[in-house]
Amino acid sequence: MTETSEQRKRDHFTLCADGQSRFRAKTTLLEEVELIHRALPELALADIDISTDFLGKRLAAPIWISAMTGGMEGAARFNQELAAVAEERGLGFCLGSMRPLLDTPSRRADFDVRPSAPTALLLGNIGGTELVRRGPDPIAEIVFDLQLDGLTVHLNPAMELIQPGGDVDFVGVLDGIADLRETHPALPIVVKETGCGLSATDGQRLLEAGIRQVETGGA
Repeated sequence: MTETSEQRKRDHFTLCADGQSRFRAKTTLLEEVELIHRALPELALADIDISTDFLGKRLAAPIWISAMTGGMEGAARFNQELAAVAEERGLGFCLGSMRPLLDTPSRRADFDVRPSAPTALLLGNIGGTELVRRGPDPIAEIVFDLQLDGLTVHLNPAMELIQPGGDVDFVGVLDGIADLRETHPALPIVVKETGCGLSATDGQRLLEAGIRQVETGGA
């Protein structure tokens, strides 16, 4: 990894910790949702089950800890602790981008979280443009080597365009995702956007490419 890339990973922590990563004007629209109070629920709390099956694993709730970081000093402990929380609470956990591991195989310890979460849902993570550059095989090999349950492909053109040294060519990403699915049909694939959401048009294009799971975090 370049020094710039590693510093960017550190910046992710800082931005999340001080709130600068939050939207200032846009929202999730959850403030428009009002839950109707039921004074006569006629049920017991013990009867409520919000567990769900996802990608072959049982989750205690439809929640996972989304991608954070990898490939920087301190990432190994951070990821292991998050994975341990997922294991303890019955949640899922998605690693940060595995690009550093592709560049520097010695970074494997930063991503090796299965010992901390032997039964939890664990997902790998790679950028769409990186998938185009590397091809499906080396990325799938890492997923299998780390004993992960699937792979998240993240889409972040808005982020890439404004950050120094970011990608500016997004041609072939959809074909790359389709190629990954066709080349490794047994590998579960989730496509996510990193904060700006997925449009209906992009969702339809992913559906036509064979993708059945998307994460639409953000505003």
